[in-house]
Amino acid sequence: MAEPQRRARGSTGSVLLLVPAGILVLLALAGMAFDQAHLHQAKHQLITLAESAANDAVTYGVNQDILRAGHGMSLDPDRVQTAVAQAMNWPDGSVALTAWHIDIISNTQVHVTVTGTVRAVFLRALPGFGDLTTITASADAVAR
Repeated sequence: MAEPQRRARGSTGSVLLLVPAGILVLLALAGMAFDQAHLHQAKHQLITLAESAANDAVTYGVNQDILRAGHGMSLDPDRVQTAVAQAMNWPDGSVALTAWHIDIISNTQVHVTVTGTVRAVFLRALPGFGDLTTITASADAVAR
C-alpha cells in the first residue's frame, strides 16, 4: 500500500499568491488582445478612408472641359485636392487623422496616403507600453 505524500513545511497558502498573480497576467494578456483588435479595426478604417478618398479623387477630379472637348480624360489637381479634402471629413473618434497626402501619378491615376493615431484602451495603464500608435494606410485609384 502506498503511503500518502507529505506536504513540505511552509507550502500552505502558496495558492493564495499564485491565483491573483495568474489573474493579473490573464488580464494583461486580454488587454493586449483587445488593443491589438482595436488597432486592427482602426487600420481597416484608415484603409477604407484612403480607398474612398482615392476613388472620389478620380471621380470628381476629372477635368470636365477637357473631357467634353473630346481630348480624353485628365485629372484637374485642384478638383482632386477638393475631393480628397471633402473625403477627409470623417466623424469617427477612434482614429485621429494627423496627415494625408495626394500624389497624382498620371493623368488618370492618384495615390492617397492617410496617417492617423490610435489611443490604446488598456495597455496605457501598464508601464512600458505607449499611449498612442501611429498607423498609415494608402490606396491607388485609376479613372477609366
